[in-house]
Amino acid sequence: GNSWKKIINILNNNILNKLNSKISFNGRQILDSRGNPTLEVDVLYNNKLISREACPSGSSTGSNEAIELRDNNNEYSGKSVKKAIENVEKIVKNIKPTYDLLINQINFDKKLCELDGTDLKNNLGCNTTTAVSFASASASANLLNMELFEYFHEIYNKNNRYTIPTPMVNILNGGKHAGGNLKIQEFMIIPNENWSFKDKLHNITKVYKKLGKILVKKYGISSKNLGDEGGFAPQLDNAYDALSVIEESIHDSGFVSGKDIFLALDCAANEFYDCEKKLYEIENGVFLTNIELVEYYKKLIHNYPALISIEDGINELDNIAWKLFR
Repeated sequence: GNSWKKIINILNNNILNKLNSKISFNGRQILDSRGNPTLEVDVLYNNKLISREACPSGSSTGSNEAIELRDNNNEYSGKSVKKAIENVEKIVKNIKPTYDLLINQINFDKKLCELDGTDLKNNLGCNTTTAVSFASASASANLLNMELFEYFHEIYNKNNRYTIPTPMVNILNGGKHAGGNLKIQEFMIIPNENWSFKDKLHNITKVYKKLGKILVKKYGISSKNLGDEGGFAPQLDNAYDALSVIEESIHDSGFVSGKDIFLALDCAANEFYDCEKKLYEIENGVFLTNIELVEYYKKLIHNYPALISIEDGINELDNIAWKLFR
C-alpha cells in the first residue's frame, strides 16, 4: 500500500544515516496518576530524542499477570523502580539495538522476551519490558515518519480498514479504586457502537456529568469525589444502588438504557474473595458461595438488561464457578 511505499522512500533517503546511526535508551523514575513510581524510557537517535514513553500500572492484578519489578526498599513504600532502570541498560547492552531492529517491532519484542526468558517477565520486570517496547514503537513510527496508529496498522492489521474501538468508560468506582463499601471495582458505560466516535465521546461525557449532579443531590457533595481512575466514588453499599443511579443518569441525559447506552462491570473478584472462608464478600458482611455469586450476577442481569459485560466476576482459580458463569 501507500504506507509501505512511504516507508521504502524514507529508508532509501536515510540509508547513510542508518549505517552510522547511534541508538540509546535511557530510563528514569516518574510518578503515575496514583502518585506511585513507574518507569519512563527515552529513545535517542544520533543523540536526538525521538520518543518518550512510560509503563502504566494497575491497582489489582491476577496471579498469572506479568510481574512488575519493584525495589522493595524504604523509598515510596518499596515501590521505587531503580532496578528497572538498571535493566533498561542491561537490555541495550545485550540486544544492541540497531536501526533495522528498532523499526521491526515484532523482532524487537521477541528479543526482549528472549532476554527475560520467563513467561511472566520475572527477570527484567514487565514494567521494564513494557516501557522499552512502548518507547521502541513510538521511536520507530517517528523514524518512519508515520503516526503510531499507522505503524501498528502496517504491522498487525494491514489487511483491514482503520477502526476506532467503542470505548468502555469507567464512571463509578468501588473496590481498590475507591476505598468505600462498594466491592465491585468498576462500573462502566458503553455507547451505541453505531454512533460516530465523536457522538460516542460526547454522549458518554453527557451521562458522566449528569451522574455527578445526581450523586450530589442524592448523597451529598462528597459523593462526587473521584476514585483512582476518574470515576465517581460515592459511599454506596451495593451494586444495585450503583447501577440504578447510573441508569437514572442515562435516562435524565435523554438516552435509553440498553439501546443508546449499555452497562458493564469490572468486578476484580480476586479482591473480595476470602481465601480462608472460600467465600465472596460481595457487600460489607455479606459472604456468598461461588454458586450464590453466580446467581447474584444473574439477578443483576435480570434487573438491568442493559448490562452486557462482566469482567473478572469470579476468582481466577474458581474453575467451577467459571463453568457455571458461562
